[in-house]
Amino acid sequence: MKKIIILSLLLLAPQAQSEAELSFKDNGMIVTLSAMKAIVPPTNVTVLEPHEQKLMQFSAISVNALFDHLFGKSWQKNEQVLFTANDGYQSSIPVKTFLEHNSFLAYKKTNRTNFQIINYLQNKEQAQLGPFYLIWDNINKSKDLFPASLWPYQIIAIEFVTFAEKFPKVSPPASSDAPTKRGFVVFKNFCMNCHSINGNGGKKMIDLNYPINVTEYMKEEQLKKLIRNPISVSPYRRMPAFPNVENREQQIDDLIAYLKTMAAHKLK
Repeated sequence: MKKIIILSLLLLAPQAQSEAELSFKDNGMIVTLSAMKAIVPPTNVTVLEPHEQKLMQFSAISVNALFDHLFGKSWQKNEQVLFTANDGYQSSIPVKTFLEHNSFLAYKKTNRTNFQIINYLQNKEQAQLGPFYLIWDNINKSKDLFPASLWPYQIIAIEFVTFAEKFPKVSPPASSDAPTKRGFVVFKNFCMNCHSINGNGGKKMIDLNYPINVTEYMKEEQLKKLIRNPISVSPYRRMPAFPNVENREQQIDDLIAYLKTMAAHKLK
């Protein structure tokens, strides 16, 4: 009976044309906000919002509870959950992260009419968050566990994927040297949400390899300067600065090594 009620809600959901909705690409399912609320009761969640670095409270729906109701426990056998935003941003997050930490799909700021933030990581861009914003229960937890890349907003679609199958054109050759292999990890961690390689990855910004690799039209020192602090190159850059992580300069060098290697492995 429970599954019949859920199915009925999903079939009726597309009728609410002006309502926020979410597409699950694996099976073509589209779920509206009202259907989500009927399946999983909303809750108010206070988080340390990473783009503004201050406490905010959102009305939201538990991700794990929603997935459990829609897919049973089978979703937990997948490798990654891929979130796609309206502006082309993509965030591929390991299923393991969801099983170890509490996450929510926020649909509004509690008791606020505006559902937006000022993204201080992207030149103070005023960003609309709807239809959905992935947030994490990060109060009293290390910031390193929940970087801004794990907080995609303007979410319109979710897909369960295996990274190597979904993005086969971003991997460097198996024979690549150590800096290139490390740089591939850096690209996945900090660049792939917005940028693609050979068409694989985020579509918010340019492809870094096809048809022209970024190292082919920018000198290495200029590229490093852009990566370290984009605003130093142009005051209108929306690209965030490379985060202050351990071995920052080494990671930037490795990233460039990866990009140089991929210049010889473009789409045919």
